[in-house]
Amino acid sequence: LSRTMSKLSDYSKFDHLDEDSSDSGSESNPPPPPPQTSLPKSEQTKNSATGRYTFTYGNHKIYEWEQTLETITMHIEPPPNKTAKDFVITISSKKLQVGLKG
Repeated sequence: LSRTMSKLSDYSKFDHLDEDSSDSGSESNPPPPPPQTSLPKSEQTKNSATGRYTFTYGNHKIYEWEQTLETITMHIEPPPNKTAKDFVITISSKKLQVGLKG
């Protein structure tokens, strides 16, 4: 069985894509990078007074939880004017999702 290499291609036409094609001789400057936005910091801490772990995002408490070998208890403070009927809660073997309807 005889094998031959494929034909090599000449890619030199792409060597000078960044250069200005006009005869002005001025170099074009690349656009500035987009401004970086800093995201709020998320933290997980243990409250020594309650024994609960607290997950915060920025300066907002998202939820608290405590656990034993058999159970996990989550504490979620709802937003103002929201009741249990306003939430969608999905529990599976690997994930817990809590969200607002709508």
